[in-house]
Amino acid sequence: MSIITQIISFSKTNIAANTFYLLIDKISKLGNFIVILLIAQNYGIKTFGDFSFAFAFVSILGSFSELGIKNIVIRYLVQNKNKRDIYLGTSSSLIFCASLLCLLLSITYISTSDDTALIKTLILFFSLPYAFRPFYVIFYYFESKSQVKVIVPYLFLNTLVCLILKLFLILNKLNILTFGYITFVEGVIEVLILLFIFQKKGYSIRKWSFDWSIFKLFIKESMPIFISGVMIMIYIKIDQILLQKLSTSHESGLYALAAKLLEITFIVPTILTASYLPSIIKSIFLKDTSILMNLYKIYRNISLFIIVTTFLFADFFINIFYGSSYNHSIILLKIMIPTVLFVSISSIANSYIQIIGKSYIQMLISILVCLLNITLNFLLIPIHQAKGAAIATLLSYTSYVLLIMLFLPRQDINKLYILKALTFSK
Repeated sequence: MSIITQIISFSKTNIAANTFYLLIDKISKLGNFIVILLIAQNYGIKTFGDFSFAFAFVSILGSFSELGIKNIVIRYLVQNKNKRDIYLGTSSSLIFCASLLCLLLSITYISTSDDTALIKTLILFFSLPYAFRPFYVIFYYFESKSQVKVIVPYLFLNTLVCLILKLFLILNKLNILTFGYITFVEGVIEVLILLFIFQKKGYSIRKWSFDWSIFKLFIKESMPIFISGVMIMIYIKIDQILLQKLSTSHESGLYALAAKLLEITFIVPTILTASYLPSIIKSIFLKDTSILMNLYKIYRNISLFIIVTTFLFADFFINIFYGSSYNHSIILLKIMIPTVLFVSISSIANSYIQIIGKSYIQMLISILVCLLNITLNFLLIPIHQAKGAAIATLLSYTSYVLLIMLFLPRQDINKLYILKALTFSK
């Protein structure tokens, strides 16, 4: 069997078999977006701004905790099943070191910053679950065996129960810190579920071992993906942090609502890319460019629908659910909503870049866009407040797609498809 046939066969069976259960897991996370939006509705702009700052701060730190090794570990587990315990033990050790560093950085910030007690406490409770990240390699293992279906239902149930508790907290307007406690407990239960299923299947973490050469190999191979992931997380969340520091909690809260509504639209291309991954792999190795062309058209049309719908109904939605106090968020959302087109296009292009083994392109683009985003925020926020952050976001996502076109080889057909998607050509 040729390597191309093997890859296509794998994409049709293993990846496709996992897609449904992975989508359930992703969709369950949508509930947390809804909860955060309800916080904006029930706790006021200032408290929501403080909450969003704490969440953004921890999200950036959290991007360091897994070091981008997930797909690398899964690939090695698929290729060499006999080294399961070495791969799991070594990768968990690597994640442990990164997670410990994240926790230490959080504690250092809490100890030295002049933020309110609310922000500091939320940062602490949002950071604590990263201590359990080393055990998430168990999920990697079940992904490599196409057996995530044995875990996802339990994780979904845990998310659902905690979601109901969070909704009860919000609707009864209990202390917002209780949200931090529930988030911590949710993380603890997730780890217990992973350990329970792993043990139930006859495995044991006591058999995990450490290999220094594999440790160094994981670090070397993950660097481009890790740096890209960190840069992407920074330019997604840094505007929230800079708004809090350069402006006020009120401006931060207005922007946070628009940003959260925008992030919900990003779930659409994320889910579709997971579903279409086998088709993307197949198109690349069979050199069937029509599949990629159709995907760009589908993403473009969905994005256009989201953009038009937002411009038509954003005023009504925000006024009905959040009241006139969040009116300025309408303008911010309308400024940023075109980014859904750029996120959709880049999700296909990034998958393509990774599959053809040119992750360094994604890393370089992510670094440049991150630096551009930080610069724009520093320039625009002092002048335009939250609107400045919104403009910086739009320009950053636009530049990401333009840089993809610049760095792809001259004859790459993706350039033409991206250009057609951006210009809405047939």
